[in-house]
Amino acid sequence: MILTIGCSWTFGTGVESNETFSAYLQDKCGTTVINGGHAGIDNAYAVYSAYRLYQKYKPKVVLFQLTTFDRMQISISGKKNFLDNRFHDNLEQPVWTREGKHTRLWGITEEKTHKITVGEYSNSLSKKSDIDTTTKFLYENHTFSTLATEQLMCQLDMLKSYIENFGDKIIFFPWVPTPIDVEKVLPVPVHQDSVHNFLDNNHYIDNGYHISPQGHKLVADEYIYPMVRSAIE
Repeated sequence: MILTIGCSWTFGTGVESNETFSAYLQDKCGTTVINGGHAGIDNAYAVYSAYRLYQKYKPKVVLFQLTTFDRMQISISGKKNFLDNRFHDNLEQPVWTREGKHTRLWGITEEKTHKITVGEYSNSLSKKSDIDTTTKFLYENHTFSTLATEQLMCQLDMLKSYIENFGDKIIFFPWVPTPIDVEKVLPVPVHQDSVHNFLDNNHYIDNGYHISPQGHKLVADEYIYPMVRSAIE
């Protein structure tokens, strides 16, 4: 079994479950591929998803798609946990759909997280509410900080060690080019070419953001499959 982790590019926003690169990879490899993508998430939330879904499905290979560094995913269960003096309520359940033979999940604890985007930051520049002020502060002082970047690097390294400890494999690949300064401190091997550079503009939909079914198939056949072939044979 293979588990794919990432944001909307992995989930396949704009295409059907059987038109994602996860589905095409399943058809090509003849092994089950669970699509654990979740639209809009940041890299830290992807790490969290990887842990939870790896523990549930026990895949032999995890494909981890690095997303852009301009996103932030914040849990909104913290206040309740703080007031009730407990770390985890264990009530979160993965929400998932199955269409035919292809399984595509729809996030984990989706109801208990809030996504802060660049658009919200732009709005925060002209507004004065508490949430706008907080958004502006987080973007200008934390999201792209050295500390935040190093924390993510540690999370990626620990995830790799955790999965390899069970004899399984995790493969990291970028959807868009990784900032050069980040590449210098990445603690895990990452595929050299990004998917964005691998594809041409003919495979994109919705103004060049997400990719078409043909783009997903090309990613599965010529970008992903060569990386996982030896691990599944």
